[in-house]
Amino acid sequence: MTTIELAMLAAGACFGGFASGLTGFGYSLVALSFWLHVVSPQIAAPLTVLCSVASQALIMPRTWATIAWRRAAPFIIAGLAGVPVGAEWLALVDAGLFKRCLGVFLAGYAAFMLLVDVRWVTRWGGGEADACVGFAGGILGGLSGLSGFIMVVWADLRGWGKDEKRGIFQAFN
Repeated sequence: MTTIELAMLAAGACFGGFASGLTGFGYSLVALSFWLHVVSPQIAAPLTVLCSVASQALIMPRTWATIAWRRAAPFIIAGLAGVPVGAEWLALVDAGLFKRCLGVFLAGYAAFMLLVDVRWVTRWGGGEADACVGFAGGILGGLSGLSGFIMVVWADLRGWGKDEKRGIFQAFN
């Protein structure tokens, strides 16, 4: 590896850690934006998962009391079922297309959240819908280590508060 490639890996780790420390999530999104420029998805995905788990494990003792295990169970169980599917797809997915689709989605979602005055909140769904979101998060986790962002979108659509989100995200992530 060249010095520039090592610097990109270090920058991704540092900025990912900063984002995660600031918000409690987002390590993978930020780190992958650096790492996918210098390593293949087959290397970046497991590295992202390893670093994300380490990052979440560090803050788990401080947030243990806020975890809502019963609410998180559908996400966790379905998410575990989705991980092998995503890991299997890892060898099949075009990295360039994946990066573009993810970038378009995230830019569109961020713009929507910034520009729309009225938040669209739905009470639709329940355990089954939560499990579908968990399964999709598991697939994305196995594919790229990006298990959490789909839950962030879901929690925003459901109108969950900060503590409610944290009580589920920490357990799932």
